[in-house]
Amino acid sequence: MSDEIPLFPLDLVLLPTCRVPLHIFEERYRLMVNTCVEDGTEFGMVWGQDDNHKEIGCSARVVDIVDRFPDGRLNIIIQGTERFRLIDKHHNAPYITGIVETLQDVGEEPDSDLVKRAKQLYSDALRFTIGWHRPNDAEPVDDRAQPYTVAAGLGLPLEQQQNLLEMLNVNDRLTEMINLLEGNIAKLQDDHRKTSGNGKA
Repeated sequence: MSDEIPLFPLDLVLLPTCRVPLHIFEERYRLMVNTCVEDGTEFGMVWGQDDNHKEIGCSARVVDIVDRFPDGRLNIIIQGTERFRLIDKHHNAPYITGIVETLQDVGEEPDSDLVKRAKQLYSDALRFTIGWHRPNDAEPVDDRAQPYTVAAGLGLPLEQQQNLLEMLNVNDRLTEMINLLEGNIAKLQDDHRKTSGNGKA
């Protein structure tokens, strides 16, 4: 099933379930956001600029309008919902719109061992980077969305985030995230060994 939605190309990868703050200042995107808020609809985030952007993106809904400035600018919080593939693009509105189809996972359910391993590595990575980690059990994360949450939480490079967004198998995403975490933790451990005892942070 395909729909036409507004498109917002930006140097950012929006991932499902993840929340991102945005400052909306261009007139065309102020119009787009206000229309979506008034109609209760979503727009599509794609990584890139203008007409040079990825075809796989993520739908966004506005969950909070933090500030409305007198000149029309907005500070908002958006949340990623569904992944999509761009089929066609139109320039009939002040902003770009696109015909999109939802991108569905294929294959098996999340492997419990991969889920546990990814959670443990994420906890270890946070302890190395910020010194502590206390899981927020009040907001449980769906196992399918866990790689997205980890990628956003650690601020992984956009190329790696886009790669996760485009993967169509949850266990492939979990395996990729585990490999990335293991590599990052090994580097953090190496950095810690090099700097420990010399008085430098």
